Amino acid sequence: MLELHYLNALFVKLSFDSFVLLIDAIYIPRNSNVNIYNDHTDTVHSLLCNYNNAKIIILGDFNLPAIK
Repeated sequence: MLELHYLNALFVKLSFDSFVLLIDAIYIPRNSNVNIYNDHTDTVHSLLCNYNNAKIIILGDFNLPAIK
C-alpha cells in the first residue's frame, strides 16, 4: 500500500499468482494547483513502469472544473 498524503491518494496492489491489480483512490480539492494533477499522473506512470503487466483502476474525485 502506498499513501501520498499531499495528494489525498491511496494506492493498493493486489496480486493473484501472476495477475497484478493496482487500485488508485484519489481526492483532489477544487482549485488545486495543476502540479497536484501532474504529481498524480507521474505517480501512476511510475507504478505502471514498476508493474508493467498490471491492470489499474483509478477512482476518485478530480474536481476538474472544465468537465461537467
